[in-house]
Amino acid sequence: MKKTGKGKRGFIAVGEVIKTEYAEHRLNKLSQYDNYSDAYTQHFFGNCPTVSIRLDEVVSLDSPLEDSYLLKLSSMQGVNLVR
Repeated sequence: MKKTGKGKRGFIAVGEVIKTEYAEHRLNKLSQYDNYSDAYTQHFFGNCPTVSIRLDEVVSLDSPLEDSYLLKLSSMQGVNLVR
């Protein structure tokens, strides 16, 4: 997750999109969403579906990690940070 807008900007959390509980799959009742994964749960702000995520690491909103720092880490080699 990336903090944008005013003030310091950068990454504040890392995680993974996860499968939701079947009871939360509100989209699977509509045929237009047949090709969506089990991570999608509902409509949010009109026609934009949401996903469930598991956050693995979080940093302070006041000290987000900048792209330039993250790209120097060996574990981030090859990662595309462009939205």
